Amino acid sequence: MFLMHSSADGKNVTLSPRMASGHVMPTHNDAAAFTLLEGSGIANGKMTANVQCKNCTNWSSGKMSLQDSGSQWVYAHLAGSPINSDDLNVAISQHDGQGGFQWDLLQATGGPDANPFLGVSNTTPSSSGASKQAQTPLVQAHGALASIAFVAIFPTGAILVRLASIPGLAWIHGGLQIFGYVIFIAAAGCGISIANSHSYLNQPHAVIGLLFLGVLFLMPILGTIHHNIYKRVEKRTLWSYTHIFTGRIGIVLGMINGGLGLRLANANKSYITAYGVCAGLMGAVYISAIIFGEVKHGKESSNTIPSSPPDSPVDGVLEFTFTFADDDLTRGLVRWSETVQFACSTIVRREGYTELGSYA
Repeated sequence: MFLMHSSADGKNVTLSPRMASGHVMPTHNDAAAFTLLEGSGIANGKMTANVQCKNCTNWSSGKMSLQDSGSQWVYAHLAGSPINSDDLNVAISQHDGQGGFQWDLLQATGGPDANPFLGVSNTTPSSSGASKQAQTPLVQAHGALASIAFVAIFPTGAILVRLASIPGLAWIHGGLQIFGYVIFIAAAGCGISIANSHSYLNQPHAVIGLLFLGVLFLMPILGTIHHNIYKRVEKRTLWSYTHIFTGRIGIVLGMINGGLGLRLANANKSYITAYGVCAGLMGAVYISAIIFGEVKHGKESSNTIPSSPPDSPVDGVLEFTFTFADDDLTRGLVRWSETVQFACSTIVRREGYTELGSYA
């Protein structure tokens, strides 16, 4: 690898070829025969290294062909104060960002000029690889599909189930969310391919994306259980809250993860602005729908009168009226009437005859 940092005077760059073996700090390796050409330095806050390497096609642990038009490269960087050192083996800290890009080595092979970089504009040398990586069709497809899922389809399905009141709403909600998940599967496939090519699998964006891929698979199952139980008991249960809050956290965190993906890809500012505006607006509408839906649900729950079986008095009033007549007494009978008032305001009245001695 080539490590570049600012020189001791802060005006030029120091280039240190290094070898790495595992998760340890790479150390200087003097086997590379390289020259730092004219045009290298620091200008406008950007470091440029114009390098000529005469033996970089083979090294102790590998080789590369200068005829490779799609050579895979990775890069890493650390934000903070400059190192300002001429020491080729200066200690460095672990990087806080990384990425990858393809490099056409046919275009990187020198010609008859001693310094082919002279007269060539190097306005963005430190991010050229990242820009190429961000513009690849696979990266663009991944970003577009994931954005459609988490910024458009998932929130729309959740908003409808909170605000709409139409026949078959549960089926519409479920259909939209499953359609969004199918789109996300396609986005995840592109993302996994990119991550494998550029060593992104340990990045937060990739980790969150893979977590979503597994958790969202369970959402249709949780939603079906929640819906069936809710129809019977007419109130939320543990299944309901698991489904509802997993979805809410997933949508919000998915929007945030899209921003992490743009940062990881070093996307153009226009992409970041467009995504931020769309995700921000949809997020505001979604959160507003959640608040409105919860207030509505609370009012409906407070206005519900619990039903009671018709033969079970709840805080009712029981009245007995005994009427005696001479002929009844002669026959040993008592005429009676019974009035029962239920909590639901239903009044039941019954009458009949009972033999004397049958009431305690």
